Amino acid sequence: MERSESLILCGNFNCPGDNGQSVSDGLDEVQVSSGLKQHVRQPTRGANLLDIVASSDPKLVRDVFVVDCGRASDHNLVTVHVAS
Repeated sequence: MERSESLILCGNFNCPGDNGQSVSDGLDEVQVSSGLKQHVRQPTRGANLLDIVASSDPKLVRDVFVVDCGRASDHNLVTVHVAS
């Protein structure tokens, strides 16, 4: 499938992997088969990586940070810089 536009997919997917740096094998397989690169590489809730930012063009997303928000949320804040 040829793509003419770039795609960024982000959100709380609740598909933790075996460690805090990965998502489940099933979600990873969907991302890879869709040509998406996962940019978040550290836990976003407790010891789990649940919140993802994935893009069809790795140059679109940079400066990915996971920040503890304290009591404001049970998830950490994920910040990214998106290229225009």
